[in-house]
This record gives sequence, C-alpha cells and structure tokens, in this order.
Amino acid sequence: MSQKIVLIEPNPTGHRLMYVRLIIQEASARGASVTLVLHEDRYQDPAVETHLASVAGQFALRVTGDFTLEAVAALTHEYGADITIVPDGDNCAINIARRGSWQGRGQLRVLVMRTDSPPTRIPGIRWLRSRIKWMLLNRANEVDRVQIVLLASAVSSSRPTKSRFAVAHDPVEMSATDEDAARFRSAANMERERYWFGVLGAITPRKNLPMVARAILTAGPTDVGLLIAGVCDVATLTKSISALDRIRKSRGQVVVINRLLTENELDAAVRVTDCIILAHSNEGPSGLFGKAMAVGTRVIAAGSRSLREDVSFVGANASWCELSAKALGNEMSLSKSRKRPDPFPMPNPAGFARALIG
Repeated sequence: MSQKIVLIEPNPTGHRLMYVRLIIQEASARGASVTLVLHEDRYQDPAVETHLASVAGQFALRVTGDFTLEAVAALTHEYGADITIVPDGDNCAINIARRGSWQGRGQLRVLVMRTDSPPTRIPGIRWLRSRIKWMLLNRANEVDRVQIVLLASAVSSSRPTKSRFAVAHDPVEMSATDEDAARFRSAANMERERYWFGVLGAITPRKNLPMVARAILTAGPTDVGLLIAGVCDVATLTKSISALDRIRKSRGQVVVINRLLTENELDAAVRVTDCIILAHSNEGPSGLFGKAMAVGTRVIAAGSRSLREDVSFVGANASWCELSAKALGNEMSLSKSRKRPDPFPMPNPAGFARALIG
C-alpha cells in the first residue's frame, strides 16, 4: 500500500511553495499519494500556479480556513495520513510543545524556519525569547510521533552538523542559463557597463530597502545600478522613493520590477546582478544567498547573525557588516573593485525533501 502524505501550508509566499514542490516531487517518485492543504483565501494566489505547475496532477488539493492543531489532526484522520509535513512550522512546533501531544494520525514532521527571535530595542529580550523558543522546540521534539526539523543554510552543508534535531538544508535550485540572464538584462534595460546591486524576492520591511538605497548614495551611485525585483511592500517602496530619486539624479540607474517573478526570472536576476544585498532584520537562512553562491554572484549581508555565520562558510565570496547605511556603503565601495567570485558547491535539493519525508 502506498504511503499517504498530507502537506500543510496556509501561507503560500516566499519560497514556501518551492519547499512544497520539492516534497511533492520526492513523494511522487516514491509512489506516495500527497494531499496539499492550502488556505481557502490563498489557494488561487498567482504564486500557487507559478510554483506548482510542474507538479500538477501529482497531488490532491484541499482548502480550509482552519489550521488549528485540532483541525490539522482531524484532516490527518480523514485522509489516513502516514506522515504529515508542515513546511513553515514554527507556530505549529510551539503549539505542540504547549499541548504536549500529537492527536493526529501517523507521524508529524515540522520544519522550523527561524530558531532565533527577531531583534528588539529592549536589551536582553531577544536572548530571552530565543531561549524560550529553544526550550519549546526541545519539548515538542520529545512528543511521541513528532519530529522537529531545523532549516539550515545550504552553504552550511559543507561542514558537519552538530544538532540534536534533524536538519534540512535550504534547497538551492538555479534554472536560468546565461542566455536567460542576457534576456532578463535586455528586457529590464540594465546598462551593461554598470556594477549592479540587487534587492530581490519578496521585498518587505525586513530587507531594509530604504537603507540599501541610502548606502548606494554613500558608496557613490555614478557607475552603479540598483535592481529591485519582486513583489514590493507598498510602505517599503514609498519610504525608498526619495533615496531612489537621488540615485537617479546622481547618474545612477534604478530598475524596479514590482511583481511576482517566475523562478526562472528570479534565477536570471541573480545571475545578471554583480552583488546581492541581504540587509536583513530577521534571522534564518536566505534562499537568495544560496542561489548567489551557486552561480558566483557576490553577496553583501548585514544585520542577521545567521547570515554572518553563512559568510564564514564561503570565504571571499561574501562579506558581512553591521546593519547601517554607512557600513553597507563601505562594503559596496569595496565590492566594486573585487572580481566576480567562483561558484560555491551546493547540496542536491532532493536532500531537503528526504530530510522531511524520512
């Protein structure tokens, strides 16, 4: 009898649906049946078609508005699940720890994407919240038939993992060729003689776009370009307008592509950019970091301690600085004089799905 897998994903944003697709592909290759549960208000999002078109027909779709632990457990009994996987499972893990039991059918595998709490303005609060979260994750991992899986950076796969938890390395896929990158450059009218910085993907306040724009002014915008590509948060883009206009007035080029990119377009944007800026206010692995390393695009990371650790894995391919316009501007100035790095070896993306399916 084939294995029955239930996938729970109420939030189809960012790279979550890439995770879902990889799990479906691996499950299908094993002959397992998959039911994907999406939110009833989000299942028609363009991202769903963009990311899951290649696995259409390999899963059954269920939509619901109730993602409480009790509702998820009831679904597992309804579908006779052998394994239930929650790809964005931070809240689920905490709820399991508080409940102290899993009442669903079969095994529950929960991917925790953020092990540390975000920064706060009050000294010590971040440390305390992170400590509490780790305690809850440990408690959840001890619950019968529950396995907590930590999301680790793709570049960390080059070193042994020292964790009491199972680990899934952030999958890195690159679909775009040099020809795709050339077409993207032409369509976006990116002037070839410039050094291009990129802020890509879902551009929310955590990526600090206004600060990045001010940093380019500090670094000297005359010979550079800034590519902003992906769905932009309205408030974030509005706060950036003044600095972006100043870049243009200083003979820099700014290209804004404010829409959902296909995977191929995102990969082409990574290839065509000279340096990706990851000025993150939050902790956790960055899929763009892995993509950039895979094709030899330089990275400047800032703020995030987890990104600082990633930089330590890849040597001269990337740099890290404090989260400020001045520090970013200094790194940008240095990056313009450095040659493009060689690609960094990445793990097989299928390993991510295997870590969750078991």
